[in-house]
Amino acid sequence: MLSIQVGQCGSRNGLKFWEILAKEHGIDENGQYIGNSKDQLSHICSYFNEGVDRYVPRTIFIDLDPRSEDSVKASSLGSLFSPGSFLSGKAGGMNNFAIGYYIDGSELIDPFLDIVRHEAEKSDIFIGAQLAFSVGGGSGSGIGANALRVLKEEHFGCLFQSSIVLPSPKVSDIVIEPYNAVLALHKICEYPRLNLLYDNEALHDICTRNFNNMKPTYADLNRIISASMVNLSSTMRFPSQISGGLRKIATNLIPFPRLNFLSPSLSPLEKFQNYQPTQFEIIQKLFNPENWLISHDLHWGMTYAAALILRGDFSPQKTIEELNNIKYQNDYYFDWISDNFFTAICNTPSLDWKMSASMLTNSTYISKILNNIVDAFTEMFRKKAYLHWYTQEGMDEMEFVEAESDLLDLISQYSEMDGADFGDEEDYEDEE
Repeated sequence: MLSIQVGQCGSRNGLKFWEILAKEHGIDENGQYIGNSKDQLSHICSYFNEGVDRYVPRTIFIDLDPRSEDSVKASSLGSLFSPGSFLSGKAGGMNNFAIGYYIDGSELIDPFLDIVRHEAEKSDIFIGAQLAFSVGGGSGSGIGANALRVLKEEHFGCLFQSSIVLPSPKVSDIVIEPYNAVLALHKICEYPRLNLLYDNEALHDICTRNFNNMKPTYADLNRIISASMVNLSSTMRFPSQISGGLRKIATNLIPFPRLNFLSPSLSPLEKFQNYQPTQFEIIQKLFNPENWLISHDLHWGMTYAAALILRGDFSPQKTIEELNNIKYQNDYYFDWISDNFFTAICNTPSLDWKMSASMLTNSTYISKILNNIVDAFTEMFRKKAYLHWYTQEGMDEMEFVEAESDLLDLISQYSEMDGADFGDEEDYEDEE
């Protein structure tokens, strides 16, 4: 699996992601194994290349702003990464999708593909790639969308999963973020099989409410996202009671190709670790709005697919019983899930908790989240506010019309599912 970090947000998330992965696998900052468990090495090559005398992350950091590369290299993990893992421009993306997608960012796509090909050639089996980026800025929105386009064209049979951070005025005062987000999402929704949406506003609220941090920084928000990304990868990195690779998750969660935006939740999300929540408490909290990493309400709309990734000493039988009980208590919201929730159990616990869990859901509530972004886009676009920042970079006004129309169509597709019946639908399969 290849990990790809795009833009400043992606780079910061990626650095924290690799910091946790290295610790979980007993790898020090120089790539040397210093662990004490055979499980740490059993699946390590799914995310690390094994060199002559050290392990090297399978990763790419790409950003128009060279300061992102400098920051990663100057960190405590700087020497862990291969020098060939970095691609940088000469200046930033100016918070402009056009610069990231069409202008400066497009010049990085060919060398980006060269690195991907090189990594694929070194792998016995190239499973796919996981990308992390924000759609609020210029590099993340533009390069992120372009990277997904060329990856799909180059490696059609592989699976691509994106961790996408949505903008929020509560966290950022960059007024053109809705433009960047809609233009990027318009491109993105056609490409990968799994899109995990993270909401800066929800992450901000988690920091203030769950951790009593009244002035959270981007580092605080990224720490939560990285923990979610690490948990998602756990069943591919360690021995598991019930395996849950990305392709299996995609098959269970995506009923139709375009409806591929998922809502993540995480448990526990506590300030203090002086007690270990029970299995029941952990699973219950996954359904608590305070544990969602995107603004979410299970009581609005329908949830028609859900997957749980559990870490630690979970009992499969008790898990099934607890999930059936939750489903019974919330019959209306989970009416479309024909069997039990899809569940994967990783035996190896996280660094912080003996037992923890993540959940991904595919819900019609996504239409409400997307609609909020489109509303902010439309409010500016009808006034043609800041439009010249994009047209002077070569974009046409019709691209904005098409992006808005496409997102509204996607919202309608989600909304229509509220009254759909999945009883006679065949399981959705990935195209080969």
